[in-house]
Amino acid sequence: MTKYPNSKLIESVKDEYKNYQMDYLIGQDNTPTAERATDETYIYPENIQEFNRFMKKYPKSPTAPLINLFMENFKTENISDLLRAEQDKL
Repeated sequence: MTKYPNSKLIESVKDEYKNYQMDYLIGQDNTPTAERATDETYIYPENIQEFNRFMKKYPKSPTAPLINLFMENFKTENISDLLRAEQDKL
């Protein structure tokens, strides 16, 4: 996106990037990042470790503030909406 900002594909690339961010943050049905099925809601330890690794290695990434937002609000039912709204600001 940086190298070809005027590409005809830039909008579709941005959409795909946002989808990858959401998959990374929330996970998929078979690999969620947080446990919500029980009374105790938590982020899996391996995901916390990965998020911390990512933020340390890529502190200026547009995904870093989304990680923080997710970690602070993962218990919220509408976490996907919060993340999407934040993505639109970036």
